[in-house]
Amino acid sequence: MIPSDLVQEACLILTENATQSRLLIRQYPKLHIMPWFLWLQAQWQQCAILDPSLPVLLSEHQQNQLWLRCIQRNQEPRSDTKALVSLAKSAYQLKMAWDLKLSEVLLEQTQNWLEWQEDYLNECKKNNFFDEWAWLWCLIDLIKSSVDINFQKLKIPNKIAFFGFLEFSPAQKRFMDVLKDKDVIVENINSDKIDATRKKINFSSSEEEMYAMVAWAAEETKNNIKRVACLVPDLNNKKHEIERFFFEKEKNIYIHSKEDFYNIPLVYSALTILKLLRYQLSIEDWSYLLRSPWVGAYEKEKYERLKLLETLYEKNEYQFSVKQVCELSQSCPDLLLRLKQISFSRKNQTLSAWKLFFVEILSVMGWREEIKLTGKEQRVFESWNKLLLEFERLSFLKETFFLKSALEQLHTLVAIWSFQPSGSLDVPIHILSLHQSVGLKFDAVWVLGMQDSVLPASPKPNPFLPLNLQRQKKVAHASHDWELRHAHRLFYALNQTSDKIIFSYAKQNEVEELEASSFLSSIEEIKSPDLYFNFKKEFQKDENQFEYYEDDRGEELDNVEIRGGMTALKEQSMCAFRGFAYQQLKTKPLPSIEYGLTPREKGIVIHRALELIWKELKTQERLIKMPLEALEGIILEKIDQSVMKIVKKRMSLFNSEIIFLEKKRLKKLIHRWFMHEKNRESFSIHELEKSFEVVFSGLKFTLRIDRIDCTDSQRYYIVDYKTNVLSVSDWLEERPSEPQLPFYAITSDLPVAGLLFGQLRSDNLGFRGMGLADDKILKPHTAQEWEDQLKAWHQNLNGLIKALKEGDASLNPKEGLRTCKACYLQALCRLYDN
Repeated sequence: MIPSDLVQEACLILTENATQSRLLIRQYPKLHIMPWFLWLQAQWQQCAILDPSLPVLLSEHQQNQLWLRCIQRNQEPRSDTKALVSLAKSAYQLKMAWDLKLSEVLLEQTQNWLEWQEDYLNECKKNNFFDEWAWLWCLIDLIKSSVDINFQKLKIPNKIAFFGFLEFSPAQKRFMDVLKDKDVIVENINSDKIDATRKKINFSSSEEEMYAMVAWAAEETKNNIKRVACLVPDLNNKKHEIERFFFEKEKNIYIHSKEDFYNIPLVYSALTILKLLRYQLSIEDWSYLLRSPWVGAYEKEKYERLKLLETLYEKNEYQFSVKQVCELSQSCPDLLLRLKQISFSRKNQTLSAWKLFFVEILSVMGWREEIKLTGKEQRVFESWNKLLLEFERLSFLKETFFLKSALEQLHTLVAIWSFQPSGSLDVPIHILSLHQSVGLKFDAVWVLGMQDSVLPASPKPNPFLPLNLQRQKKVAHASHDWELRHAHRLFYALNQTSDKIIFSYAKQNEVEELEASSFLSSIEEIKSPDLYFNFKKEFQKDENQFEYYEDDRGEELDNVEIRGGMTALKEQSMCAFRGFAYQQLKTKPLPSIEYGLTPREKGIVIHRALELIWKELKTQERLIKMPLEALEGIILEKIDQSVMKIVKKRMSLFNSEIIFLEKKRLKKLIHRWFMHEKNRESFSIHELEKSFEVVFSGLKFTLRIDRIDCTDSQRYYIVDYKTNVLSVSDWLEERPSEPQLPFYAITSDLPVAGLLFGQLRSDNLGFRGMGLADDKILKPHTAQEWEDQLKAWHQNLNGLIKALKEGDASLNPKEGLRTCKACYLQALCRLYDN
């Protein structure tokens, strides 16, 4: 921590990162403590007041914008240009920080980078800009050349202490030297050496390791330990995983990591609303907007908007324009009015003008007008407004932008925007990265993930700077030597964070075995039972804190029409809860979006084409006698009629190649089908696509049968067309997955002699079924066997219908997990959550 002599003096404490400043200020509220980079900015502001001609200090986002412009001017268009910006800017910062002189023979990528850098520096000079590293060297010159009276105007304190720095760049060292030349006392605060009790422990997986750390932290805080730290490598990328583990068990924590600003609901909703300006939105974006409470009048129209969303999905299009949605929004008058007010600007204007336009669009759409913001959401909103101000500042080059570029600028800014959720630091558990913890003190510390790949890390030299030069000048992260030296310093600093430290590592990740860092070799290893907690037991649910109440019955049904006919019975067969949810909760999944025709539409086309063809043929005899050329003409005509009925509802498919290919496929498939029909026993068509109602046990079912054939012996066969593979043996089960044909067989007034699946698949074409032996395509049954089968179906289906009628909502998936994996109600029933 901070030595007592510095606490007593008027000393400026400059920390390596913002987390160190936040925690130190809580402990030393009277001291002047700032992160190094913020202090540099404050010095520029002070100097700019004294000298208005001083160049303007560019923000990080403005620097990115300028680098992007310079790269695009000197580089052929590339998909990874934005990635180049980060590398190019990093190369420049390393060059400035280590004062590198590039004089040797250069590789092509370095020569390219030098062109970008020259353009960048010329732009800065022309527009009187500079960045923080140029400002640091400028400040060094100002201090070096200033006389005493001018130096006093800079208001640099007499004593500056640096806190939490593992090492300094040459530029920082030069800055410290010129301060010393001006009689400023400069110190580097080093942690007092602590004889810590150190242990290491391994786990079979990173998940076990995480659970153990959380349980340990919770146990430590119970023992009146005031401040516990969990140190996590690569914390920013592991934040969501950390939150999931900790918030399940322990809420009293603070995670010192910036939040993904883009995915915060308030921000995400604003960005999605602004996508309306792109003329067309994806179905996913429309789905979000129509279900979002951040859009005005949501509570008033939420059910109508869900119906509208269902309509959009049924149209099976990947994108919809605002105009198309307006045409379908008559049931949502408030939404319709808002969408009609959106103006589509083609102007080329400044980002300041675009900012005002974006704010206007958000207002038109009623963004957040019905939301009472929580404390965190209010802070997010304030940060959003700061972001819009920064967005305006990106017009610093007096550039104008079209809408597409303006939106890209906004999205890019949001993606890198730093938002640290504020909250009380007076919590017992702090989650930090390794470097954030340097110099800080805690009562107990757990260091997670100490694999050999973490300490020391692999070198990551900048590809735009000569490798030999980086190694020679000992540039950060450029060599194994630097990483090893840095790892020694970091490991020493970690050991000074507490007098009680646990280092942990996992022996296995998803793809490979892992080894502990070599830095842990001298530390005593303990097994999990030697810890004063059992981390597995700690995370078992305490059964006593839950009260269980079994409720697996819905409302009893009587004299009602069953929704969807046989669909409800099919759902009941697959799982009683599915039947209850479908019939009584009226659930159904949103259709999936398919390229071209959906499976459902393909099924409708085949059914319709076969119906039209048989209406013309009527009998097998006529089919057999009809010339092949005439039959093919009928097939083509009926396929065209059936396809056009679908295409009229989806004009985007009109004259498309996919429709041409679908017709070609159907022609071949249906031709093969009718050749197969010729080989059956003689029959005629009794009914086609017949709908009728059946009342069974007080419930009304509406059935639709694809076809009923009548043989010469006046026996009737029920045909159901299928384009998927089905097994007839399913009918023999107590809960048949396809109950429609057995149900018709036991309720029909006709003497049903057999049930047939007409399987229309290129790889598996033909009839599957059971019945009496009249038809040679069926497995023969005697009259008694057929009668027994009808009785068995009556018993089984009566059981299903009884359960449906009684509102049975028990969780009894027919095939266990296999049934559940294909179910759309997983989020509702949650049977396999645990």
